[in-house]
Amino acid sequence: MTDIFTRTNLLAKSNLLARTSDYSAASGLDIGLGLGFGLVWVFSYLAFYIYLAITLMFIAKKTGTSNAWMAWIPFLNLYLMCKAAGKSGIWIILLLLPVVNVVAIILLWAGMAQRLGRPGWWGLLMLIPVLNLVLMGILAFSKSRQAVASVAVPSPVPAAPAAPPAVPAAKGKFCSKCGANIISGDKFCPDCGNKL
Repeated sequence: MTDIFTRTNLLAKSNLLARTSDYSAASGLDIGLGLGFGLVWVFSYLAFYIYLAITLMFIAKKTGTSNAWMAWIPFLNLYLMCKAAGKSGIWIILLLLPVVNVVAIILLWAGMAQRLGRPGWWGLLMLIPVLNLVLMGILAFSKSRQAVASVAVPSPVPAAPAAPPAVPAAKGKFCSKCGANIISGDKFCPDCGNKL
């Protein structure tokens, strides 16, 4: 009888040992897979952030928005995005509100697309994964189709004032302002009224 108990006890111990070794092997595999997926996620996020910062920086430069370096700093990049789209910095509040932020992102990307000569409905396409990355690259690295409307265009340089009319080659006095011929008794120029 003791032999049966001993065998049963040994069998139970061997089963427990087998389960424990299987569990430790499985948990080691789980930890490795979790770590691997975590690293893939971190590197994917960093790659996306770097790509977004580069494209936003180029878009800011193309739209004439100052401080393009803000594309690399969190929250400042949202402000830069608002300015590149021609919107007020108050739009950052809209970007922080749930559900409203989706509409705000669409409108901001539509504004940037329009400022770069692309159709505004491209903002709606920013919701489609992978296509949004392609459109960001097109906006950042392709040549814009038209001049940016909101960039201040310098006013044309006014033409130099017209030279006074040629002074006729005649004897006598001439007006110092317009060069007109003056009769010796005049106190004012007959052409421009300058006091002599």
